[in-house]
Amino acid sequence: MKAEKVILTSFTDPLCTWCWGMEPTMRKLETHFGSQIEIRYVMGGMVKDINEIASQNQKDIDSINKEIEEHWIEATSRHGMPVKGFGFSLFSKEKPSTYPQNIAYKAALLTDSSKARRFLHRLREASAADYLITSDKTVLEQIARESGLDTCTFLRYYTDDTAEKEFRKDLEYTAKMEVGGFPTTFISYESREEVIFGYSSYDRYVRAIERVSARKVRPSAGNFVTDESKLQFISELGSMALAEIREAFDYNSDKDTEEWIMKMEQLNRLNIRKAGNSYIVTTYDSPQLCDMSTGKCL
Repeated sequence: MKAEKVILTSFTDPLCTWCWGMEPTMRKLETHFGSQIEIRYVMGGMVKDINEIASQNQKDIDSINKEIEEHWIEATSRHGMPVKGFGFSLFSKEKPSTYPQNIAYKAALLTDSSKARRFLHRLREASAADYLITSDKTVLEQIARESGLDTCTFLRYYTDDTAEKEFRKDLEYTAKMEVGGFPTTFISYESREEVIFGYSSYDRYVRAIERVSARKVRPSAGNFVTDESKLQFISELGSMALAEIREAFDYNSDKDTEEWIMKMEQLNRLNIRKAGNSYIVTTYDSPQLCDMSTGKCL
């Protein structure tokens, strides 16, 4: 009889800074549990209209953008994922919502479910580490291209109502499950379930997974010990930050992690790209990234 998987249903938004901060934990869960778990993302639509928030708080949008930037900078000191740290201007009267990014993820999922995880990761990265206006269709098309998606199919789902209908289903499900903040993760196995609210550690996830599965599902170390296996994992995701690599591959410190990264760069196996207060690495067989603010491609 085939063993059941533990299902992790993560309620999220591509612009949630604590969801970006959870990426190292997600990577470690993937490398230590492998096919024993399945991570599913539900788009929760964090900001419907920033103009309404500005009006309610009697503030202009520029002030709210500044407050968000300050919150993201404070958050990165805890979670360690790259945040650019200056010039945040994602919200405007013309682009007041995170709904476009949520819909874009559903379009990616419809286009090629095997690459949707890669798309969501790059979408978070572009928003937090590069401060790209990821609600812009041109930016989303570029991210889809970088993620290996067929852009014609992606744009068709994004611009007609197909992806938006799927997103509306996610909103309904988020409301039904009474999720009031992101990230929120429901961990289920057969008839048992636990909920983890907010930014949490890998160890907390392990304990929850072991409880709901009655210890039938447990982590294993040593799955990614060779350089080739690590490079392959990075290639499949498209890019990884220092904090993700440290957690995914069990390095003891940033120093140990950087030593491996620099060794791989010297061997022409990894590219290093400055990103916010840290950097992003890609393998040479990953799609190279174009900075749409400067027009330069790396």
